[in-house]
Amino acid sequence: MRKRHLGALILLLLLGFSTGAEAETPARAGGIGVRVEGLRSCTGNVIFYLYSNELSFLRPGVMYRKVVVPLSANAATYEFGALPEGDYAVTVAHDENGNGRFDLDFLGRPGEGFFVPAAGLLSELPAWNQSRVHVASGRVELAGSMQYFRP
Repeated sequence: MRKRHLGALILLLLLGFSTGAEAETPARAGGIGVRVEGLRSCTGNVIFYLYSNELSFLRPGVMYRKVVVPLSANAATYEFGALPEGDYAVTVAHDENGNGRFDLDFLGRPGEGFFVPAAGLLSELPAWNQSRVHVASGRVELAGSMQYFRP
């Protein structure tokens, strides 16, 4: 009799059924509001990237969230809402040609506008520690101007 009960329990666990103890999900703490101004044109899109750790920071395809917003003015805003408490970094790109990605020139320099709110004006790629903000509760506001290396 005991073997049958043990076998049934193992089967339930292998099939992924709960035994009553649910895994805790992180509490949703707040959000990050981002506003970027000074876009040199109203063409293309603005891409907002959100990173949740240093290992993924600035690595293509591994961001926590990516949002493409069509442009209709020389400024853009976006709200990353319902975020678990933790450290995040935001980068913003002006995808002027509308190809859905941030382009670099043949020397590896930005070919389109970019903005890293927490890092300020940049002459090189920022580090995670320069760019991160902590979200605990409420809303963190980030704002600034788009940077361009080429006219």
